[in-house]
Amino acid sequence: MKLSELIDFVPKQEHKLSPLNVYRDIFTVEISNDGHSDYTRIRMKDHNSYQKPITLRQVAWYNGVQPDDKEDVALTIAATICAEEILTAYLTQQPIYDLRNNIKSVNAVKKKDRRYALRISMNDGMPIPIISMDNRNEIYYRRLSPKDRQDFLLYLAVHYLTSEDASKLIQGVKQTTKS
Repeated sequence: MKLSELIDFVPKQEHKLSPLNVYRDIFTVEISNDGHSDYTRIRMKDHNSYQKPITLRQVAWYNGVQPDDKEDVALTIAATICAEEILTAYLTQQPIYDLRNNIKSVNAVKKKDRRYALRISMNDGMPIPIISMDNRNEIYYRRLSPKDRQDFLLYLAVHYLTSEDASKLIQGVKQTTKS
């Protein structure tokens, strides 16, 4: 074998079979410290990211494992802390859970406080309360051209409805666990 072929040879790192593998398809995780507190940051495959504080016990657990096990520990910590965000991303990826077909229309409305909100109409007539846009989404919406706004509104509607369902599922699991 030539020396150049030996130098370029890098063994492909493979993950062992693990229930955590489902998370690897949804997000990447980082555990760090910003100088004031420790946190976990997850970056979803759809480019959204979420950062939440973690406890000293979780940091000690992460720092106390072998380098090969750090990613699994970080995934476990993130799955506990960011369960709703992860479940929302997971549900969005499932073809059986395609809410786009259930939404009749989505419109942006201006509220009395001059902020934008979503008005969603469902095909089955189920009433959906008006949903206020957060600052980031409102700024993004205002910057879009009129022809691109409808796709963005549909994305927000699907995300909101999926997040709401994820929250209900997690609350159900918590109540079941308590009882």
